[in-house]
Amino acid sequence: MTHSKPKRKHSAKPKWQQNIGRERIERLFSLAEKEFAKNPSRSHRYVSLARKIAMRYNIRLPPGLKRFYCKKCYKYLRPSINCRVRTSARQRAVIITCLECGHVMRHPYRKEKSRRKAEQQKEGGTEERRCQETPSGNKPPSISNREKSAKPASPQSHKVRFVARRSE
Repeated sequence: MTHSKPKRKHSAKPKWQQNIGRERIERLFSLAEKEFAKNPSRSHRYVSLARKIAMRYNIRLPPGLKRFYCKKCYKYLRPSINCRVRTSARQRAVIITCLECGHVMRHPYRKEKSRRKAEQQKEGGTEERRCQETPSGNKPPSISNREKSAKPASPQSHKVRFVARRSE
């Protein structure tokens, strides 16, 4: 009969410790960027330290920082020096190849584009509401979509308008 130890539940670290961990991670990545030209092995060490801090405090690395190191060999990546960056329209992704170990990482950019679009629509909706509420209480005149995108019917009519303005 073997007795196994009960699994220990990991409690979340206090917020102040997580914030300190985030600051250290960002600092280590900035140091890795500065140090890469002089001493690449030191920058690789900074990345491994940042990963250890993230694991210790149960912090996710920001997506912006995740792209700066290889997921297989955990080396700091600098485009055209130790990694190759390509875009693929067919795969709709940025393809990063680590030249240290040959690992290929694909980061889709379609999701980011749709996320930005959704954020812009949310912001646009709040702006429209602000425009409708004026200090005088009157609604401002609305501009239809046709008027916004109105273009001259033909290039000749555009020239006529230009000539008419010149003569005036």
